[in-house]
Amino acid sequence: MKTIRYASLLFMFSVLVTISCPAAEYICYPTGEALSTGFTDYSVTTSGDVLTRGGPTTGPARKENGVFKFDVSAVPDSTAVMSVVLYFHVNDTNYPWWFLTPLTSDPTTTPADTLWDEIETETSFGGYNFRSESASYAPGWHSFLLGGMAAEDLTTILGIGQDWFALGTAGWDALPDYFVSMDGFAGPAVPYIVVSDDPEHPCFDEVIDLGPMSCQDVLSHAGTTVSATDFCANLSGDAFFSFEVLSASTYEISTCYAGTDFDTYLRLKDDACCGNEIATSDDAGDGCGETSRITIPLTPGIYYVHVEGAGSREGNYELHISCGATVSCSYTCTPSIGTVPFASQMTTALTNVYTGQTRRLAARIDVVFAGGQFISNWRSGYSNVAVGETQTTSWNQSIPALASVIGDNVFSLLAQDVTPAPYNQPPYPPAGDTDTSDCTVTGVAP
Repeated sequence: MKTIRYASLLFMFSVLVTISCPAAEYICYPTGEALSTGFTDYSVTTSGDVLTRGGPTTGPARKENGVFKFDVSAVPDSTAVMSVVLYFHVNDTNYPWWFLTPLTSDPTTTPADTLWDEIETETSFGGYNFRSESASYAPGWHSFLLGGMAAEDLTTILGIGQDWFALGTAGWDALPDYFVSMDGFAGPAVPYIVVSDDPEHPCFDEVIDLGPMSCQDVLSHAGTTVSATDFCANLSGDAFFSFEVLSASTYEISTCYAGTDFDTYLRLKDDACCGNEIATSDDAGDGCGETSRITIPLTPGIYYVHVEGAGSREGNYELHISCGATVSCSYTCTPSIGTVPFASQMTTALTNVYTGQTRRLAARIDVVFAGGQFISNWRSGYSNVAVGETQTTSWNQSIPALASVIGDNVFSLLAQDVTPAPYNQPPYPPAGDTDTSDCTVTGVAP
């Protein structure tokens, strides 16, 4: 039985839904053909371990995307699949952020570049799952319920008589340092999927609705998982929440707050049952220790958050869902536009206005001359700025010294927030990813 509790200052009511399903499940292994597990680097597909490694998406040395091909011939063609769970053994890894995607092409017969392109295209739609693993993610057995349309896709495949089901994997990072390698069909620990016509776990017994939100809003809830019912996933008490996204943006879901006193695990889902995981987080690290944080772009719709403990841990939690400005900025220019021989001074002030966490902030001041010459003249270092605190730096420059070099004497100053994005998320900053959309100003003549 599932109860959805709507939390409101004005009213509260419950909706009860009874779910009854028959139970049947099937364990499916790779087909055993060459290339039924392996990876493609665009130029060639290599059979064996399933390697997912970050890297460039163009050029001769591209990222490596993994492939699985499972034998589902034992599953009756008429099965209405309710869940697909992937079990795999990690043999080596380093801080992987990675996607698990649909794959309609047969990896044993499809050219390497076609496989690579299909997997990469599916990542733009979010795939079945996105995994933001922490630095503590370790070799060993792992599993998760496939999200998105995995159950529906497999139902369709069975209905047309196809006896195999393929998956792709792709890294999120642009650097090859971040990867995960899993044993393949010939390895010591063979991957497999469990297909069920009954949800592997029951739907949530109680869902607390946190309401709608736009950017600049913050939703929050404090509670405990001590003695709460364990419905699914880790062997710990569970708490479930729903919220509605009204505007597309990047959202943060976090237990990294003073009210959290245990090792948490977060799961983001697109329905009210124990499945369809969009993203997960175990240890956020980076000042948050063993609490959890998911940072992810979301489109309008209703989403569900599952809060539980790592392993069997339980305790008190403080959950926040936020979206909006991380930095407020102010600049003082004296003068901001001038003509040589005037010198110039500019002061930048970046204030951390984010809810609940220290951020790494940085500013840059440039000199722009009337003739179009641009000089990136000064940049502050990244520094940790606590909530409500301000990073203030001043810059002084003799404009005549610059003007004599480039032969121009009319100038302006441009100040920018160049804090790396996503904020406070390693690596610092992600390759090719800086945020200059906040607080860009050009001074006016005094």
